Amino acid sequence: MKILSAETNLGSATNVSNAPVVRLFNSGDDNILVTRKDYQGANEGTFMVMSGDVVYCEKYYTDTLEGSADIKATKTAYSSMMKFVGSSVAGPTYTHAVSATNVDEGGSFTTTITTTNVDDGTNLYWELSGTNITSADFSSGALTGTASISSNSATFSHTVANDTFTEGTETVTIKVYSDSGRNTQVGNTLTVTLADTSLTPPYYSNEFSEGDGMQVSGNASHMSGFELDGNFTVECFFKLESDSFPATYRNIFNRWSGDEMQFQSHLRPDSTGGFKVQTWFGMNSNTTTEGNHIQLNTWHHYAFVRNGTNMYQYIDGVDRSGGGWSSNQNYNNNSNEEFRIGFRNDTGSYDFIGHISDVRYTVGQAIYTSNFTKPSATLTTTSQGATASNVKFLAMQSDVVTTVTKKPGGTTYETGEGQSAPSISTDNPF
Repeated sequence: MKILSAETNLGSATNVSNAPVVRLFNSGDDNILVTRKDYQGANEGTFMVMSGDVVYCEKYYTDTLEGSADIKATKTAYSSMMKFVGSSVAGPTYTHAVSATNVDEGGSFTTTITTTNVDDGTNLYWELSGTNITSADFSSGALTGTASISSNSATFSHTVANDTFTEGTETVTIKVYSDSGRNTQVGNTLTVTLADTSLTPPYYSNEFSEGDGMQVSGNASHMSGFELDGNFTVECFFKLESDSFPATYRNIFNRWSGDEMQFQSHLRPDSTGGFKVQTWFGMNSNTTTEGNHIQLNTWHHYAFVRNGTNMYQYIDGVDRSGGGWSSNQNYNNNSNEEFRIGFRNDTGSYDFIGHISDVRYTVGQAIYTSNFTKPSATLTTTSQGATASNVKFLAMQSDVVTTVTKKPGGTTYETGEGQSAPSISTDNPF
């Protein structure tokens, strides 16, 4: 062998001083894939240089080689005694396959690596990735690992976790690399679709009949923090199941004590065949625009919002208040008014008939300030951008109607004055 140039490395593409014959030495600990390209950058092929090996590559003088800084390259003189790689001698090949491309939760899949011209004991390094893919998606099998080639083959397996979370369909990507740093991919890329088939915990609502109602007890310790002297949001999902309005309206929720009303939101018939919401705040009221936006036996999301001095009513994420209405009324010293759900008072005349769920009372924050996408999952103390410390009440979303497990912690809510408790139902808006 006659050396014709100084040693360089293949950390980036190089023609190695326009060499037609190149001596390559792998000084690293990993097997490294070398790529040969023509002067226009078109790929002419790849070959593997094993750790510690020396090989010789014949190429056109303008061709480039690229692999890793661990590959030391030297321009050499041609000799008939040399064994060339990348021309007449076949290099290694890599083909990957999975046992299933669509897997339900709880199911498994196996990835098989098939090679040619790869020595037994050669380590290859695989990786699973994808949007929102984490180790929690699998009950067995990691996101990265090593496969050792034996008789030109290796396998690794994964089992999809059968969890109780609603995640939707996810796609996992599988790639195999020749180096532990996972910089040089070998073979084809695989994808497996993970179907979200696990059982989701049931959602609940409260079913209200005539004479049913719930309330947060009207005392200072229970209602502390419920004052309405700034921005706020009171919201819920409801499904009206009676078009009979013997006393003009059906109450959704309110804060009322004696003759003093802070707010009240109730349903009334709409001249177009549907229903509308009329909301009072102190002495000011607003009725949502007509247009059949609320239908019988249909789940709707309703939000009553104060933003600055303007009040808004949103039905399924759309402002139906006509652009809002102004109110300077404040309730910062009236902490004893009950927060009532499904009824106005003990007469039973204004009781809600149907289902109500996910009642959330948020103080100090206008969660919705413009039209928004209707929530598609049960509300939490932080969903839709809510600040947890601002959420004073969140209930009617479980199989318990007697306690509030969210804020304010431990506060009981009870059957309304003269009312009976609504029943639990798995009928829900989700």
